[in-house]
Amino acid sequence: MKKIDVSNTLHSYVKASAEGLAQELLALHGENVISIALYGSATGQSFSPKKSNINSVVVFKDITGETLQKSLKLIKKGAKKKIVAPLFFTLDHIKSSCDSFPMEFCEIQETQSHVYGEDIFSSLVIEKDALRLECEQQTKALVIKLRQSYLEST
Repeated sequence: MKKIDVSNTLHSYVKASAEGLAQELLALHGENVISIALYGSATGQSFSPKKSNINSVVVFKDITGETLQKSLKLIKKGAKKKIVAPLFFTLDHIKSSCDSFPMEFCEIQETQSHVYGEDIFSSLVIEKDALRLECEQQTKALVIKLRQSYLEST
């Protein structure tokens, strides 16, 4: 089994939380776990134990109902420590979703701190056209919502 390797540059609270999360995920799911990574504010200098959440992503060989069921107690326990329910993916789901969620995958890629297994996100290719399209879609949706909110407020 691959070694858990949490970066020493992380806040001590994040480091301890990530190690605990990884150990428990591996105890529950064993060889089904391909990769575990942290991302978002927990990996940066702005992390605040009182204000910030800890975001993580777990890549599995396969995700079934049993995978989710086995994880419920761990996720509930983590919520008390401000560990947000991890994003659960398979490799195929990631590869087929880069064009659907390019901003989200860019955020993971740019802020990730690899914890266990294969470093999936460093080599992930996100097409600029998909990123541009998602930005355009979200901007247009906000304009529509702004107009709607204005009309509702008068």
